[in-house]
Amino acid sequence: MIKPIVEFLFECLNLKDIKREWWRYAGVQFPESVADHSLHAAQIGFILANLENADPWKVTNIILWHDMAEIRIGDIHWLGWKHVKNKKEIEVWVIDDQIKNLPMKAEIKNLIDEYDKKETKESIIAKDADILNQVFQCKSYLEQWHKLMEHYLKNYKDRLVTESAKKMYESIMDSNSYNWLLVHENDNYWYKK
Repeated sequence: MIKPIVEFLFECLNLKDIKREWWRYAGVQFPESVADHSLHAAQIGFILANLENADPWKVTNIILWHDMAEIRIGDIHWLGWKHVKNKKEIEVWVIDDQIKNLPMKAEIKNLIDEYDKKETKESIIAKDADILNQVFQCKSYLEQWHKLMEHYLKNYKDRLVTESAKKMYESIMDSNSYNWLLVHENDNYWYKK
């Protein structure tokens, strides 16, 4: 009875090594791990639940398990999932396989199902916490790196000599390096309600 639990907990340990892939698309070289995300989202969820008069322990538990499938399938960003039509079935199959030998498999499955359905106050708060973690992380990355880059970009302008280079500089400054990705923004079913 203990052996399957120990093996499962060893598997859970791998969440520390799985990076949040969306941040790589945003240019973050060393993004947070799924474990980092889950911990901070659980902390946010606990606080939100208290503020919203919901069950903070249930919210925290929902968040702790919501990304379990990523241990085996990785953190696939929304553009990647756009090309996978049966995303939910894949995640359900993976989670069922992960927890099949656990005596508490029903409890874990119920928490994940509740998160996916978003029908309870706690599951809605859990999703808000999941999103707020991304807001905190995005703001943090912006202030850590991109503000510094803005400073450096301004310094390059005066170093250019040719008119073509100066025009290209202006065009670069007026462009978004992720336009190729933003054309898919309306395809972002991942975060739609």
